[in-house]
Amino acid sequence: MKLIRLPLSHPEAHRLETYAGLLAIVAIFLISLLVPPFEQSRFTMCLFKNLTGVPCPSCGMTRAFLFLGHGRILQASALNPLALPVALLLLLQGVRLLLRLATLADYRLQLSPFLFRILMVVIFLLCLGLWLFRILSHFHVIPSE
Repeated sequence: MKLIRLPLSHPEAHRLETYAGLLAIVAIFLISLLVPPFEQSRFTMCLFKNLTGVPCPSCGMTRAFLFLGHGRILQASALNPLALPVALLLLLQGVRLLLRLATLADYRLQLSPFLFRILMVVIFLLCLGLWLFRILSHFHVIPSE
């Protein structure tokens, strides 16, 4: 695993996407800081859950980010255990985009093909495990608390 620096061939072409990415990340974190967290919602934004009634792996992510923004990590993890890793990845992406603006180069973490495959399998299994848990608790096969 190594960090590689790739010079941008056309920095102007990447500027808009860099600013848009930074704006989105800042907006996500600002909203999570400014909006008070809440336990239950009267509606859901999840299209999958609206169509099937079954929660998807990312259900609860919005409310979990609100709890993270107010320092309530345990409540955030209870709503969606993937919220903290996603927040950390967003922070890293923000740093990467700031570096891109400052140095006119792109930075990538290069993994060996084997390590990359292992990482993808682990992420897939975590999402699948969370989804199976949610499906089984939704149908009361296992207790959710």
